[in-house]
Amino acid sequence: MLNALPRSVISPPRLLLRPAFTIMRQQNFYALLNAHALAQFCGFSLNMWAKNLTNTKYCTFAIDSSASGEKHYFGQKGMPVMVGVDVNVNF
Repeated sequence: MLNALPRSVISPPRLLLRPAFTIMRQQNFYALLNAHALAQFCGFSLNMWAKNLTNTKYCTFAIDSSASGEKHYFGQKGMPVMVGVDVNVNF
């Protein structure tokens, strides 16, 4: 009975088997190194922190657009090295 079915039912067109979008650009695997140190004293605390200590260059997301008739790629860069101190006072 399988041969009695139309060909499109037996093997759907290739277009239906492909994902909804194809990634045109890609980036290598990356990892971010973050750190923090917390010190607590009588009545206050000091939190020192750092993010992306190795200054890894990466994109958080990217899209492609051909709205103008030409293919353009847009991406948002990840944050560079950031360091900071948080001071909390309890009274």
